[in-house]
Amino acid sequence: MGQANYAVPYLAPNTTGKTILNGVNYASGGGGILNATGSLFVSIFLTLLFMWLVCDYSILRCMNLFSQTNRLGMDIQIDYFNITRKQINKLLGESEARDYVMKKSLFSIIVGSNDFLNNYLLPLVSTGVRVSQNPDAFVDDMINHFRIQLYVNTSI
Repeated sequence: MGQANYAVPYLAPNTTGKTILNGVNYASGGGGILNATGSLFVSIFLTLLFMWLVCDYSILRCMNLFSQTNRLGMDIQIDYFNITRKQINKLLGESEARDYVMKKSLFSIIVGSNDFLNNYLLPLVSTGVRVSQNPDAFVDDMINHFRIQLYVNTSI
C-alpha cells in the first residue's frame, strides 16, 4: 500500500503526537461487538485472584497471567478512536483534520466472530443464550448493536 510506517497500537507508550498521523491500531484479541464478549477470559482473573489469596501463588505470577486475559470491546475501541480524532484535531486544526481522516485513512473493521463463538457457541457459558435465541436472532442482535456503535461514531 506504500505506507512507510505501520499503525501503532493505541495503548503503546509511543502513540503520541504526530505518530498518530501514520495510523492507530485499536484491535484487541478476544474483544467483540458485545461488551460481554471475552468475559470468560476476565473471569479467569477471579480464578487467578483466588490462586493468589488462597493457594499462595505470587502476586507477580498472578498479574502476569491476568495480563494475558484482558480484552477491549468495540465500545471501548470506538471511545479510543474518538480520543485519537480529538488529538488529530489539535495537531492539524479541525477542518484539516477532517479532510486528513477522510482522504488519507483506511478503516478495517474485522469483528463478530468472537461474539458468536464466545457468547453463543461456548458450552456452559452460553447455554441460556442458546435456549432463548436461535442463531439468526443472536446475529440480528449483534448487527443492531454494531449499527448503533457505527452510527454514534459517525456523528463525531
